[in-house]
Amino acid sequence: MYVVNKSYINNNTLIEINDILLLKGFLLPSKDNYFKIKNNNISNIIITDKRLIHSIIYKKVNKKYLKLIKLLNKYLESDDDGDDSFNKCLDEMEKFRIEIKEKYRKYLLKEELESMSYNLKNYKKLLIDKNNTKSINSILNGRRR
Repeated sequence: MYVVNKSYINNNTLIEINDILLLKGFLLPSKDNYFKIKNNNISNIIITDKRLIHSIIYKKVNKKYLKLIKLLNKYLESDDDGDDSFNKCLDEMEKFRIEIKEKYRKYLLKEELESMSYNLKNYKKLLIDKNNTKSINSILNGRRR
């Protein structure tokens, strides 16, 4: 099943035709607010096949997840002592968690969500341990002076 949304001008009057108004599925986002298909501007594409939705969402989420992991690894491997980097990492983790919860949870498998959640919890522990170690070292270095 598909939806065709057309807008055209008839006697200088804009007329909108909606073949099907309510269709359940995933609204495919576009960068330009429309897709160009055979010289037609298509404003909305709704995907109804659950397997196709899952593959699109998983690819998108996994890309964001890997980017977040890269940021966390970069912080953990660096010698940066600033609280800004620590707070940025925690903020990015929270933004990712909220986005998954609100937008994509219903399209992903339970195992995928649990795996990401487990890994992020471990990263959070590592971040907190690094920050606590840094704080303890700064306190000890301050006493020695």
